Amino acid sequence: MAAIIGTSGNVSFAGAVGLIKSWTANIAPSEIDISAFGSVGKQRAHGILDITGTIVATMDSGSSPASSSAWFVTGATGATCTLTAESGKTLAFNALIRSCDISVDVNGEANVTYNYQLNAPTDATTFGACVTVTWA
Repeated sequence: MAAIIGTSGNVSFAGAVGLIKSWTANIAPSEIDISAFGSVGKQRAHGILDITGTIVATMDSGSSPASSSAWFVTGATGATCTLTAESGKTLAFNALIRSCDISVDVNGEANVTYNYQLNAPTDATTFGACVTVTWA
């Protein structure tokens, strides 16, 4: 078994451009409160699986994340997001960019952080129908 080296990772997301620095993906089920009236404590169950995360990019001088619609994936359809840890190790799914955070630090580094969410197809019957995992 070999360690994954992040420098060979990448993000492909139609509409989101920039010099990608990092990405995160949180894969977790929603929480459903199933407590009954008169329960002495909360009872919870797992709900539908979801993916949320961030993509951090260094802003470039050619486009603005605040004024260029090319930086946002709008509408109800979203776009395919492919997160690559290294060659042959990817997660691909349809996602919506929900917001972006723009920041500049004291050293002058200008970044944009895209916050995305899974946008499952309406005909999906399994989580596997929503997400393609390649881990070879």
